[in-house]
Amino acid sequence: MNHVQTENNRVVIELVDACVAYDNPGGPPKEALRGVTLEIREGEFVALVGPNGSGKSTLSKLLNGLLIPTEGTVRVRGLDTQNARNLHEIRRIVGMVFQDPENQMVSTIVEDDVAFGLENYGVPYDEMVKRVEEALVAVGMWEHRRRPPHQLSGGQKQRVAIASVVAMRPHCIVFDEATSMLDVEGRESVMEIVRTLHKSGHSIVMVTHHMEEALEADRIVVMKDGRVLKNASPRDVFCDEVCIRDAMLEAPIATDVAARLVKVGWPVPDSPLTSDELVTALRRTIFASASPPRRPNDTPVSFPSFEAKAASRKHRASAFRDASDDAGGPLDHLGVPLIRIQHLTHTYMRGTPMERKSLRDVSVDIPAGQFVAIVGHTGSGKSTLIQHLNGLIRPQEGSVVVDGLDTSLQKTDLRALRRIVGLAFQSPEDQLFEPLIGDDVAFGPFQYGMTILEARERVKFAMEAVGLGFDWRDRSIYNLSGGERRKVALAGVLAMKPKVLILDEPTSGLDPQSRSEIAKRLVRLQNNESLTVIWVTHQLEEAAQFADRILVMDSGEIVLDSSPAQLFADVARLSSVGLRLPEAPNLVQHLNGAGFDVDPSILTRDQAWLAVDDALRRRMGESKWKS
Repeated sequence: MNHVQTENNRVVIELVDACVAYDNPGGPPKEALRGVTLEIREGEFVALVGPNGSGKSTLSKLLNGLLIPTEGTVRVRGLDTQNARNLHEIRRIVGMVFQDPENQMVSTIVEDDVAFGLENYGVPYDEMVKRVEEALVAVGMWEHRRRPPHQLSGGQKQRVAIASVVAMRPHCIVFDEATSMLDVEGRESVMEIVRTLHKSGHSIVMVTHHMEEALEADRIVVMKDGRVLKNASPRDVFCDEVCIRDAMLEAPIATDVAARLVKVGWPVPDSPLTSDELVTALRRTIFASASPPRRPNDTPVSFPSFEAKAASRKHRASAFRDASDDAGGPLDHLGVPLIRIQHLTHTYMRGTPMERKSLRDVSVDIPAGQFVAIVGHTGSGKSTLIQHLNGLIRPQEGSVVVDGLDTSLQKTDLRALRRIVGLAFQSPEDQLFEPLIGDDVAFGPFQYGMTILEARERVKFAMEAVGLGFDWRDRSIYNLSGGERRKVALAGVLAMKPKVLILDEPTSGLDPQSRSEIAKRLVRLQNNESLTVIWVTHQLEEAAQFADRILVMDSGEIVLDSSPAQLFADVARLSSVGLRLPEAPNLVQHLNGAGFDVDPSILTRDQAWLAVDDALRRRMGESKWKS
């Protein structure tokens, strides 16, 4: 990590006792920020992290005057944001890139979109042309300058949004969760741009839930309940277990593994943040250890394989796979899959010069009770596929049959289908419309004729299932954070108690603890309610930990269909479709490349530290079964 030395750099942004309170109809104002004092210096890279609702996005909007503090002061190069006459210059100094790039796109052609801000600031034409070209070249989008933005992938749209800001030549750029909706390749491309901007002298403020992004910052500001909980270097933050726990964060896997080894008695030096640092630390540990530490009585002496853990679940996928060799796909106990997709093809804008094939001859069977993850890069066809499963899109070619309902037939009752199949969209704003949480969650049950008492029970069940207390039912949706809105949207789907639950990126925009909590709750629901879960995700860590089966899509086709263990054992095949190993298998691969004999089949953090512990004991001549 190349951190810029900023001790002598002047302050670009200064907050002094900044407070923000939002209007709360029917109640007292909701405090989002409480007495925040903070400085951002020239050329500095600062990450803002913290749980959903901690005030990160509110704070980021103070930095260029999009929000004005209700108390306290925010100054940008000495200019007070409360003076409206300063805002024009303040927004020249501080640019902002939002979570959803479509929120800042206004034109029908890419280069016009990048030029929009320059036109509004009266930049001369020749200078504007020069800046637009420089910005699009910088983000790798010059060849796409004449394309309509709606034809771009999510990652490409975000690059255009960044180019629009870069063209304004600000001194500081604020990224408000700008990578949260992108796939791995998209996130990396944005981070490469961020690194380039940082090296060129820009101040960077990045709001993020991805700790590997925060790890690259010079300084991390940890937020909780509208206050700054900690303001320190990445090492100081991630090695502070109390801070990590209180802020619902997740330390880098190398730090986590080292900390767990220390707790069982290994003298791991320093506090490694990266895989390379962990390799160095483990070598020193072996050198410094006369013998392995005795295992505490409550420490497992081996870790269960993924298959062993999953075998205890209801409707174990491998049991269906064993019966499917001659049938062409996994079957349920009646020999008929709950979902059968055969030769499904879909083309957007058919018959026009802009037609684009999104699905190509897709065939797959999904049995009842299976937890299926669908992964693939942006634009691979994942969202188009799942929208066929509840009739939002009808088949153009091929067929989709769900619980006996054939969506290719016009006579099929789509209302009945949507009671069976619940779909939670990627953006919660797409399906929230009532002012109060309880009313929004109850909308579906009321539409299907349930009584007030029945709907109330459904609302209580659904809200508790996603981790929202039933006492939240009378809260305003407009005062919720993005992550909280996502939970409400999911509760609205669960209130219908569908047989099939489809989730399109349900954890994007959530803090690490909330992501884990939602996933674990869904696994419990799957078991307790006999749900079939189809989970579209860019987070391969989630797929590795929770899915029975993973479908990998590329260019509109299912190119891989296997268990997590089988999939992540084939690194070359993953790379060929633009995917990367999840953090635990990636760490193991790195350690084994450095000469450690770590079990290559592990998939999760909990398995990773135990596998490293076993490897250290074997290396020192002690069997892993000896305590």
